[in-house]
Amino acid sequence: MTGQCQAGTFLSGPPLQQRQVSKTACLSVFTEKGEHSINTSPEYARQAIERSLTRLGTSYVDLYYLHRLDKVTPIEKTMAALGELKQAGKIRHIGLSECSSTALRRAHAVEPAACVQIEYSAFSLDIETPQYDLLSTCRELGIAVVAYSPLGWGMLGGAIRSMSALSKPGDMRAALVPRFFKENLDANVALVDKLSEIAGRKGVTTAQPALAWLLAQGDDIFPIPGTRNPERLAENLGAMQVTLTAEEEKAIRLLADNVAGSREGVILKDYYFGDSPPLENA
Repeated sequence: MTGQCQAGTFLSGPPLQQRQVSKTACLSVFTEKGEHSINTSPEYARQAIERSLTRLGTSYVDLYYLHRLDKVTPIEKTMAALGELKQAGKIRHIGLSECSSTALRRAHAVEPAACVQIEYSAFSLDIETPQYDLLSTCRELGIAVVAYSPLGWGMLGGAIRSMSALSKPGDMRAALVPRFFKENLDANVALVDKLSEIAGRKGVTTAQPALAWLLAQGDDIFPIPGTRNPERLAENLGAMQVTLTAEEEKAIRLLADNVAGSREGVILKDYYFGDSPPLENA
């Protein structure tokens, strides 16, 4: 919630700042005990938007996400509630995250979804597979893909070489994300070395061909690499100027075949490609 308060300060600035897109995430809550919980009920959706608007200091948000599905509320009920919020002028577009292709079709049939946020990178090609069928469903329905963790939680940046790189206070990757577990790290670093070789030949950073590869997958793919460092921001933007050969693109794609460890984190491991109960059972 601190991020929304900071965004509110930004949006209260000069008109140029006010024209920037304001995105807020909803329906992911913490209990009184500090435990993470998921709530996609219509009631909570209405409560959450009001709190977000207050923190942001604005009358609407451009994009309102369902960050996970709670396995209790039929997606049709949640989307109907979000549709009401659109009609009220409080949100402009609806996004889903980590949903199944079936849930996406059900949601989109009630209220148009503008985008789906999902992990997608040279290390994570799950959305392309027939098992999940999510990328093809998005394209069939005309829904954009917002690719979170496009650098594999930082692994594809090339700076992580050993467990010591994950020892800073607050860095939970080694405890929560299997690809950073001790038994998997060396194998994944070896894969990143192959990416670094491509980057070296092109005179760019390791992260840039990883992002360039993702951008090359289609104009409907929007990577959102996270950073607090202005230099890293400039580096990420520089990936838009990197052009890969067909051979380089193929070599980067092959990295995913040998990644050690699942992308699924320990805390929300049951909420990847999530679905919701049928409406008739509600």
